Amino acid sequence: PVRLFGFSDREPGSESDRYGYEAWITLDGTGFVSETPVSKDERIRFKEFTGGTYAVTRALAPATGMAWRNMYAWLQLSRYSLGAHQWLEEHLSAGSPASEMEVDLYLPLHARTKRGGRTVSDKGNRWVQAIEIETLSPMKVAYFRAMGTEPEHKSFEVMMQWAKDAGILGNPGTRV
Repeated sequence: PVRLFGFSDREPGSESDRYGYEAWITLDGTGFVSETPVSKDERIRFKEFTGGTYAVTRALAPATGMAWRNMYAWLQLSRYSLGAHQWLEEHLSAGSPASEMEVDLYLPLHARTKRGGRTVSDKGNRWVQAIEIETLSPMKVAYFRAMGTEPEHKSFEVMMQWAKDAGILGNPGTRV
C-alpha cells in the first residue's frame, strides 16, 4: 500500500514565516521501484528512508500543534529520549493539510540508557488518542519539498498529481 508522510522544516537561522514542507509517497510494493527511479516531473526526487522507532498517536489536522505538545510532555515522563531520525506526520484521509483530516504523528524515539522516570500510557483526550510505540522499516520514498508561508498544500498537490500520473494510487491498503 501507498503511504503519504510529510514534515515541515525551517531553514537554520531563519526568523521569517517562510518554511519548507516535504511530502513523501512510499514506493515499496507499488511496482514503481527500480534501481534508478525516474520521474517525468523533474521536481520529484527519490531517497531511502532508514526507518526507526517512534511514539505514534492520531490527531485531527487542526489540532496537530496541541497533539505534538502532548507527545513531548509524554516523552518527558517516558523511558525514552528524543531520537535523531526524522519526525513524521502520516496523512490518513484525503483532503488538504489545513482541512479536518486524520493524521498519525510519529515522534522519533531513542531508548534511554537508564530508566528515567516512569512509563506513562496516555489514554488520550480530545486531540490525542493513545500513544503507541512503532518501528518503521526502511523504505524508498518519492518526495517533493515546497517553500513558502504555507507550503503544505503545494507539496501534497504536487505529490498527489505525480502519484496519480505514475499510476500508484488506488492500491488496496492505500491510506490517502
